[in-house]
Amino acid sequence: MHRPARSACLTLLHCLGVLPFLGIAVAQAADAKAQRDQSAKLAIEVARPAIEALLTSLDEQFARGDHNQYIAAFTPDHAGAMAILGRHIQRLCAMTGERRIRSSKIVGDPQSYPDRTVVRVRHTIEWPQGEGAAGPNRLVEDSYLAVRINDDGVAVPTFAIEMPTQIDCIAGGKFHCPPCNYEIGGVAGFLCVPLRREQALALEAASFYLIGTDVVCDVHVLIPTKPKKATSSALTLASAFAEMEEGAVVSLPSKWSPPMHRANLPADLDAARIVVDLPGDRPDSGGVRTIFHVVQFGGLQHILLLRSTARSLLKHQDAVDSLLSSYMLLKTDCDEAQLAALPLRHHTGGFINGSQYVNDRYRIALTGPKSWRAEHRVGGAVFRVHWTSPNGSQMWLIGHRVPTGMKTWTTETANRWLSHQYARSNLKPAASQSPGTDAGWQKNADKSWRRSCLMLSTSKKTPDSPARRLQHVQVYEDLLLIVDGFGTTRADEDALRAAYQTLKRQ
Repeated sequence: MHRPARSACLTLLHCLGVLPFLGIAVAQAADAKAQRDQSAKLAIEVARPAIEALLTSLDEQFARGDHNQYIAAFTPDHAGAMAILGRHIQRLCAMTGERRIRSSKIVGDPQSYPDRTVVRVRHTIEWPQGEGAAGPNRLVEDSYLAVRINDDGVAVPTFAIEMPTQIDCIAGGKFHCPPCNYEIGGVAGFLCVPLRREQALALEAASFYLIGTDVVCDVHVLIPTKPKKATSSALTLASAFAEMEEGAVVSLPSKWSPPMHRANLPADLDAARIVVDLPGDRPDSGGVRTIFHVVQFGGLQHILLLRSTARSLLKHQDAVDSLLSSYMLLKTDCDEAQLAALPLRHHTGGFINGSQYVNDRYRIALTGPKSWRAEHRVGGAVFRVHWTSPNGSQMWLIGHRVPTGMKTWTTETANRWLSHQYARSNLKPAASQSPGTDAGWQKNADKSWRRSCLMLSTSKKTPDSPARRLQHVQVYEDLLLIVDGFGTTRADEDALRAAYQTLKRQ
């Protein structure tokens, strides 16, 4: 609005007697907000000592190793989150032995929600190493903890979920990621919890919990390896989910438009919605409902997975609608190839140049066989690259960071990890290979270790599970590198062997 027009409007409003009332209304709104902020601050100050006492009690229960008693201390808002916590605590107790200790402290400022206070908690767990070790093993974890303060001032835990110690892309409760071309969140009542990639098996993931309820929306970012319609992708996801749940009823997929873009829908945007219903444990719940929203644009796939009981979704429909309405693409007029390459470079540090893969972040380079097609794959590893030959031969390069609870990779921990993977994939080393041959570990000049071996399948041969596989492994303190593949011809098998010889780390 031009300045003269604006001045004329103000004059008119003042003459009509509206402007003074507007000023009063604005002042009253500001006072109300200040009072709410002050009340929230006082509530948090009252809650902090009670929460610190609760953390001390939970630390003591963790040290005793009774994960059932630990979980029993909660009056859960969300059964799914509680099941995740229970499995996590049980795993930690088994990993750390009987002489474990844990100390927990509140990190940052608590957050105030209706009838709940949420704190970020840092847990430091220590347990003895072997004889002669310089100090104890140490593991640092962060989690979000929600509590309700009773009338007697006691903090009752209602929700807890693990989170990464390093958080990116979150501000004001909103998840904002320019490389992945979207943002979502910033809606009152929702807590944004980022997920580690090895947990989510996605390029990026976060969950939005409506605190005090069992409503949650999971957000995953994927890059499909093959073009597919959004309705087909939604049906595939829903059907895979239904196979794991007895009694699941899958609806027909339907087209869906993100509310933020309905007025000006990008021509290349393809989105769909599908509902999966499960019978509930309680007759009054209306059953458990899972709703997949799939948005495909620019080679990226955004999945918004809403889950709760049908009754809760109906009760909190306004909050759910607000969250879905907050989802938006940041750019709608960019090149598809660049849009897909940007998040891969951002999240994995690597890029493909012809048949070569280069990763600047982890200082890795590998040149695949000529005429083999290279492509990125998204999963729980820090990076995963796949090559395919015209004959159907395949090769993978996979990088794994040090797992939670470990300080470094060693040949011993790599052997344990690989043995577990072999058992899952029905593989075993060829009988001719013993620790004294090429199947054993050899030390490199940079103090890393390498091992190459022929693996044989113990299951029925299929196109993706051939009778023999070639595998090359390199172990660094901070990274486990695996080159794995098979050749359908002798020439392809020779090309695969030559390729893993090019694997270098600067």
